[in-house]
Formats: sequence, structure tokens, C-alpha cells
Amino acid sequence: MITNNTMFIEKAVKDSSDFLLEQLEGLKAHLERVIPLGNDEKGIGKSQVQNLLRASQTASGIPELKLFVRYQMGRDGGNGWAHMHEGKKFGDRMVAVLNRIDGEAKKIASDVMECDGVTELGMRLVERFFVYMHWQFTYSSSTIKKKNDNRTRTEDRNSHGSDRLKGYKGHQKGGGR
Repeated sequence: MITNNTMFIEKAVKDSSDFLLEQLEGLKAHLERVIPLGNDEKGIGKSQVQNLLRASQTASGIPELKLFVRYQMGRDGGNGWAHMHEGKKFGDRMVAVLNRIDGEAKKIASDVMECDGVTELGMRLVERFFVYMHWQFTYSSSTIKKKNDNRTRTEDRNSHGSDRLKGYKGHQKGGGR
């Protein structure tokens, strides 16, 4: 049964997309620094971003999600959740975003609805934010890996090209003529 709260929450989530995208924009530079470039490099992988989305669908509230992020920071060796950028850890930035989303949910709820919908609204906003984050992560990791692959191919071509020239008589010292 669809209640007034349910309809309000759906509308509030859609109306909050600009706010959520602003939060993502503030996190994007750091997110792109924690994407691993190769198989042997550590960082935050696609599965960890998907785990955040799943956690947002099953958690009882935003405090539980913040605890999950802190747990990930505790497990991290400094390459992902605990990675420092401009004086802050990635996980701390994520917790700050969750706090701002929680504040936005409380503000929206206090303006229009009864208090019983605050947690549900906050969780729906967080879920939408993690969907956006997943999309950004997928795009950024693809773009970063393509740039890295192209740079590696160029370096390989340059090193192989100089090897090929070594056998060419005109390249040898003295001109080989």
C-alpha cells in the first residue's frame, strides 16, 4: 500500500538529485585517486562500491553505514579507504558525505513530513547517492585504465622502436656508411 510518506519520499529523492550530485562532485577527485590502475595495485575496486550500495539497501540507518565505512578504513592499508588526499582520508570524506545527506534528510523531513520517515528518506537518499557513485566509479576507472594502457603502449612502442633502430646501419655511431 502506497502511503503519503512513500509518495513524498519518492518525490524528495528525485528532487534531491542535484544535492546528491554535488556531494559526488566533491568526492570525485579523491575517488579517482583510489582506483587501482593494475591487478597488483591496491585501492577501492568495483566490488567495494557495489558492497556500499548493497549495504545501503539493507542497513537500518545512516549510523550503520558510517560504521561500515569506518570498518573498511580499519581494514585498509592506506591505498583505498584510508588513502590520504589533501589532508583527509577517503573514508572520512565518505562519512562527511553521509552526515550531510543525513542532515538534508532531516531538513526535508522537518519541513514536510512526520519524523517517522526521516530514516527511510535518509536511506533512500544514500542509496541514490551510491548508485551515482557506482556510475562515476565505472566511468572513472574505465577512463583512467584506458589512459594508463595508452601510456604503457606508447612507452612500449618507444622502447621497442629504439631497439629496432639499433639494428639499422644508419642509426649506428659513425653512420655505418
